Amino acid sequence: MNASPIDRSTFHSRGRQQGVTYKIWICGWISRHEGRRGPVHRVCWTVAGHRRVRLFHSLSAARELRDQLQAAVMTGQPFDIRSGLPLALAPQGCAGHPVHRSRQRRKDGGAHD
Repeated sequence: MNASPIDRSTFHSRGRQQGVTYKIWICGWISRHEGRRGPVHRVCWTVAGHRRVRLFHSLSAARELRDQLQAAVMTGQPFDIRSGLPLALAPQGCAGHPVHRSRQRRKDGGAHD
């Protein structure tokens, strides 16, 4: 059996894949669970085989995220594997969004106000 070699350039040191993908599956329903502080609504989706879950206290916020994910899939946007979000929603510093400005230390060494 001839197995193709694994391209390790797309993996983190901990073995998690980085980069972008179009392999997305979004759960069509939002599940509701009783949490310690009231009802919790769960949105589930899979990005490149990694299961992602976000919990919301309001159903409208859960629907909004699910609708944003579905819209990104329908328009053909790539998803960031690390964050599990489309590049338009992914935080700065993920694979598709390099941080352009470097962090600078405060001169006095203190914490931010």
